[in-house]
Amino acid sequence: MSRWGDYFGINSYSYTQSMSAARCVGKLAEHGVKSVELMFYQGHLWITDTKAKLGELRHTLEQTGVTLVSLNGPNIDLNIAAATVEMREHSIALNIEYLRMAAELNARGLILGPGKPNPLFPLPLETMESHFFRALDVLLPIAERDGIELWVENMPFAFLPDADGLMASIDRYGAGTIGVVYGVANGHFIGEEPVAG
Repeated sequence: MSRWGDYFGINSYSYTQSMSAARCVGKLAEHGVKSVELMFYQGHLWITDTKAKLGELRHTLEQTGVTLVSLNGPNIDLNIAAATVEMREHSIALNIEYLRMAAELNARGLILGPGKPNPLFPLPLETMESHFFRALDVLLPIAERDGIELWVENMPFAFLPDADGLMASIDRYGAGTIGVVYGVANGHFIGEEPVAG
């Protein structure tokens, strides 16, 4: 009988504050995990990590046979659909760095948050969507050039938190290469019936 690790990948979020990504991969591999999604977090995996630290992570992935499925950023800190141009530009710039690291680490995809509304006085949906689309206009060509897939996630704090709204927006953008990650827990958090989502 196969172990649970043969069927499920693990997101490293629970380990971001306690260990490096390389150590995390090694620990998970000891428990039979075969695939991971690593989170960007300073001290765990970050854009300023040295070549030696990234080399250690690549070596651990190779030695353990663990597949790096995707990388995921601290999306609550970023906002590609923000009201201010400076925050949008900063968020896009960080995602460009995430794509660079995804290519260096041979990850298949990068998880992208569509952006967050101000809960007190949100921008109109159409305005936020246009900011989201402009971010995709920048990020998608870079991802495609480097062989990385962009996967947009249904985040409960995003302006597109539900499956229908997210899928409709991606359809309106019209690029068939953009993937979707459906977080069942995220759907539950907003009261969406997960099977329907």
